Amino acid sequence: MKRREQLVAGDYTVGRYAALYGMDDQGMATNKTEAQELAKKL
Repeated sequence: MKRREQLVAGDYTVGRYAALYGMDDQGMATNKTEAQELAKKL
């Protein structure tokens, strides 16, 4: 499985898990800049 496919599959899995347990999935960071932007939402 290619890296991009793994990221998509992981994002799907986390989204399903979050929905199942009533959580809000804010997305997935793939680099430091994206991680910092997501951290601002916490």
